[in-house]
Amino acid sequence: MEKIDKNKKKENRYLPGQVIEGNVMKNCEFEDFIDDYLLSRLGEGKEKGFEEHYFNCPCCFVKMVERQELISIVRNIRN
Repeated sequence: MEKIDKNKKKENRYLPGQVIEGNVMKNCEFEDFIDDYLLSRLGEGKEKGFEEHYFNCPCCFVKMVERQELISIVRNIRN
C-alpha cells in the first residue's frame, strides 16, 4: 500500500478565478461574494457560508488573497 504524504504539495491545475468543469473553464459562481466579504458587507449567514466555500475552492481562495492585497494597498495609499 502506498503511503500518502500529507505535506506533499498538490499540483494546482486551476487558474485564478476559474474552475474546470469537464473540459470547460468558467468563473466560480461564488466569486461575486469576495469583495462584499472582504469589506464586511455580507450578512452573518452568507458570510459563514462563503467562508466554508472559499476554504475548499482554490479559485476563490486565490482571488481572495489577490483582492485582499489590493485592498490593503489602496488603504495604505489613502493614509
